[in-house]
Amino acid sequence: MHQFVDAAIDRSIPCCVTINLKRLMSPRIWLMIAGLCGAVGVALGAWHAHGLEEFFEKSEHSGEELTKRLADFGTAVRYQMYHAAALAVIGLLRLHSLSKLSAAAGICLLLGVVLFSGGLYAWCLGGPQWLVHVVPFGGVSLILGWLFLAAAGARVKQA
Repeated sequence: MHQFVDAAIDRSIPCCVTINLKRLMSPRIWLMIAGLCGAVGVALGAWHAHGLEEFFEKSEHSGEELTKRLADFGTAVRYQMYHAAALAVIGLLRLHSLSKLSAAAGICLLLGVVLFSGGLYAWCLGGPQWLVHVVPFGGVSLILGWLFLAAAGARVKQA
């Protein structure tokens, strides 16, 4: 099974991109991405808890719309934080195994955070309505990231 996945990943990424991705996929890079993702998540979570409602009250949003946007923003923060932790796990996993599966997991999770949380943030803060249609693609990317992480974990040799 893993040979099939490796072959599919090899065919889907052009050779010149693969070379650059190998450098970018180091454990150090994943841990840095996880740290930045977590830091931004904490900052946005603090804003959500201590200032976002006031920001929304100054805009045209009120009532149910305000409640929905606050809830959606909170969901975006939670998912970003969950996946920041998962990205840190990927960085640690890559200290022991530089598998393509763990790289694929990291790419999918990062893309998922950008599309899911980023789409919700942008829409909640007044971005165009079409942004809510990006969010499900982020969710699918997050699910794929977790599946790739499971596959990568299955391939880790036990000590």
